[in-house]
Amino acid sequence: MILKNNFYKQFGLLYIDKDKFLTLVGSNIPLAASVTLVSFGGCIDKGILSLQDCLVISVAANEVLCFVWFVAAQVNDIVYMLLILAIGCAHNITYTVRATGTIQLFGKDNFYILIGMVYSAASIGSILSAVIVSPFRQAFGWFGLFTSCRILSVAVLILTVFANFNTALTVTVT
Repeated sequence: MILKNNFYKQFGLLYIDKDKFLTLVGSNIPLAASVTLVSFGGCIDKGILSLQDCLVISVAANEVLCFVWFVAAQVNDIVYMLLILAIGCAHNITYTVRATGTIQLFGKDNFYILIGMVYSAASIGSILSAVIVSPFRQAFGWFGLFTSCRILSVAVLILTVFANFNTALTVTVT
C-alpha cells in the first residue's frame, strides 16, 4: 500500500507527462476501492468468502499487478490508470479484513479502541518506508523495487495459503 500511495505518481511521471491526469488517477482510487470494500464485505457477511480467502485474493492480485507495474506506464496512460485503480482495489480488501478480523478475534467489546490500534500499527510501516524505500529504489531502480514487492507478495501468499485461520489465537479483552 505504501508503495502505491507514495510512489505511483512519481513512477508514472517518468512515462506520462500529465501531472493533472495522474492526480486524477490518485483521486479516483478511493472511489474504485470502495466497490471492493462493499463487495468483499458482503461476501464475508454472506459466508461466500472467508478472511483467509480475501487475504489470498488481495496478495495474489498484488503480486500479479506488481509484475506488470513497471511496464504499464510505458504502454499508455489509460493502462497505467487501470493498473493503479486495480492495485487500489486489491489493497483495499485488507481494510475489510482488518475490521472483520478484529471483531472475530477480539469480539465487539472495545472494538473502536482495538480497531484504532490495528490501524495505528500501519504508521510504523509508513515511517519505515520513508527510510527504506527511497534508498532501496536508488540502489536497485524501479524494476528492483517492484520485483521486491512481488517477492514479498509471493512469500506472504504462501504463508497465507498455508496458515490455519481456524486455530487463531483468541484473546479476551477485559
